Amino acid sequence: APGSAAAAAVETPMTEEAEGLRLHLSDKSNTGYKGVCKTKRKKKTRFLAQANLSGDNKQTKLGYFGTAVEAAAAYARAV
Repeated sequence: APGSAAAAAVETPMTEEAEGLRLHLSDKSNTGYKGVCKTKRKKKTRFLAQANLSGDNKQTKLGYFGTAVEAAAAYARAV
């Protein structure tokens, strides 16, 4: 919904650093961050961070976050 925190998170310019980490930007993701996708859970927009940690092309879910930047920071910590 326009004016919501989730909408604001998507509409803000891409942040390259957060929590002392360099975030992985991506023009292929609907969020602008590698390893982060926008989802709807329980009628709320959330951001899922996932990464291939084992090298076998299987994605490991790192968690759901309130903002794309929080999810991107989780991805950056994991890889």
